[in-house]
Amino acid sequence: MAKFCFYCGQEIAPGEKCKCRCASGEERSGGSKRGGKDAQSADKKSAGGSAKSTKEGRASSGPRSRRPKRTKVTRPSFRLGTFTDQLRTLFPTFSSGAMSASGYFLRPATKIRQESLKAKRPFSLVTVLLFSLLTGLLGVILVYSRSHLFTVMLDSIFGKQALEFCLNRPFAAFGALVLITIAFVMILTSLFYLSSRFRNRKPTFRKTFDLVSVSLVYVQIPEIILLISTLMGGRSSISFLFISLILLGLAQLLAFRSALGLSEDAIFLMILFVYAGTYLISKLLVFLLITVAFPS
Repeated sequence: MAKFCFYCGQEIAPGEKCKCRCASGEERSGGSKRGGKDAQSADKKSAGGSAKSTKEGRASSGPRSRRPKRTKVTRPSFRLGTFTDQLRTLFPTFSSGAMSASGYFLRPATKIRQESLKAKRPFSLVTVLLFSLLTGLLGVILVYSRSHLFTVMLDSIFGKQALEFCLNRPFAAFGALVLITIAFVMILTSLFYLSSRFRNRKPTFRKTFDLVSVSLVYVQIPEIILLISTLMGGRSSISFLFISLILLGLAQLLAFRSALGLSEDAIFLMILFVYAGTYLISKLLVFLLITVAFPS
């Protein structure tokens, strides 16, 4: 069916648009109306979005966000590492000495090797002097406490006159025991020095003295324990000192092996020679001392 233009009445084909002025003006006005509606809807959307953003901004910047954050109060917890660090800060000399001394019991083999490889130990003389004083004091106290095993040993080595001398003159007996202990250490050091030279090793006498002093720590601690128990009225067990003598030999074996670099067989034979020689020389000196001090 033929169609006619609504404005001018001209016949137009199906789907064709009239080209008159009225039809074209109507299309432009319709387009502008639709454009205005689209622009208004876009403006409304943008206004709504801005309103939402301002509301969200006000909510985020409200009184809750302005409140200062509460800092969590942490309770101080006791930690061993922190406590030891504080002790080191307050008492650096004491703490370093205590940590170094604890190595003799926490890491004995490692500590003995470290001490034996030092060029010079600063406290060797102090160690030997302390060992001698402890031995002299312990000997006098054991005599006065009537320790059966010690009095029997003292009687068999020095005789009954030496036992009476310790009971009647304790200060002189203390000095004599200190000198005997120092002489024992010097004999031990001299024989170790000679045997090292025989094994084509050339340590100085001071180095040998340092190596001997390392092992004396394992005799001092049992002596201190035995001295305290005797002073507190307990029954003294001098057999406890035999364990320290075993530790003394093991410490000397590790120390001289690390310092001299000898084999196990060479170190074993060296210690056997030194101990046998020390016994014979000490026996000779004791005989001369008894002959001079207590002539019959």
